Amino acid sequence: MKKCVLALACACGLLFGFTQSAQAAGGCPDGQYYAEYFDDRNLGDPPNVTRCESTVDNNWGLGSPVDGIPSDNWSAIWTSDFSSEEGNQTWTVTADDGVRVIIDGEVVLNEWHDQFATTYVVQRWLGRGRHYISVEYYERGGYAVAKILRGAVQSPSPPGQAAQYTSYFYTLGPGANLPSGADCASRVQRNSWEPRPSNNVQNRTTPGSYRVNRIDGADSRGQSQLAPRIDGNYTGTTDEIIRWASCKWGFDEDHIRAIAHTESSWFMSTAGDEGWSKGLIQIKSSVHDGTYPWSVDSTAFNLDYALAWKRACFEGYMSDWIPASSRGDEWGCTGLWCSGDWSWRDCGGYVGLVQYWVGNRPWLRYETR
Repeated sequence: MKKCVLALACACGLLFGFTQSAQAAGGCPDGQYYAEYFDDRNLGDPPNVTRCESTVDNNWGLGSPVDGIPSDNWSAIWTSDFSSEEGNQTWTVTADDGVRVIIDGEVVLNEWHDQFATTYVVQRWLGRGRHYISVEYYERGGYAVAKILRGAVQSPSPPGQAAQYTSYFYTLGPGANLPSGADCASRVQRNSWEPRPSNNVQNRTTPGSYRVNRIDGADSRGQSQLAPRIDGNYTGTTDEIIRWASCKWGFDEDHIRAIAHTESSWFMSTAGDEGWSKGLIQIKSSVHDGTYPWSVDSTAFNLDYALAWKRACFEGYMSDWIPASSRGDEWGCTGLWCSGDWSWRDCGGYVGLVQYWVGNRPWLRYETR
């Protein structure tokens, strides 16, 4: 079976509407993917390794995907066919690095570039019957992730509906290369939704050239590697700022939305701990030197500092006072923000409450105020 490349006629039949299926071409059982692996980033023909795979749900970390393929600078194609009822079909696609998705000969997702693990949601109207999908992927270096999950068909809508996709920011593991604030600013899709217009002034305010000197509790690695990244240099709606900070510091965006809900219900005017704790994530000015007044005046700074602190914990960069087991313990670091004591990091049920809000997503039901 030949590969499908955008610049070429596709011999597998997808671009010409042929009825040849992945089962016939690759000899794979119905419903499985015919997988082709190449030892370069350009889908070079012929493939070095071919096999049948039941799913495309891969997180190879820093390793090789299969014997005979290097851990960096390689590419792959997964091709299959499937039956569908009429309606809107959704796919959730996650990739680090480049990915393209072709359905019935139409490119519905084209993110063919180096990127951190990014998730896209693709929606396309399908008629009832058999359809064909091809997923093209390349890995440049570092971590390698390729996943595609097909969702349930939703209620029918008129044919010809344009494909749509958005990104979702997930947690990046310890040691990951964090994207820059500028990169994240370009990756956040703008949306006018603002349930907290009372934050408008703080949402439009940045600290300019001001820089906080240190992250409270971080060791020398945290101070040198993470503190200089804190700049609060972003403006937008409350949710856009949450997403920007989640991207910049490598944390799941719903996790951060849930922390902000627990701490302040997304109101920058919130003051706790007898007035010492400020803003969306409640930064305690008596503990976190140099954060006030920007923790009150700038939503982006409030989130930028709080998530830098959380990242220092998550990386294990607080070795002077908490154990090395904090590395990779996202929920432990969430509780530590509340308790300040690693042995009591549940903080009286705080972690369980945040977890509950992650599943409940109350911000979607906020009244505008």
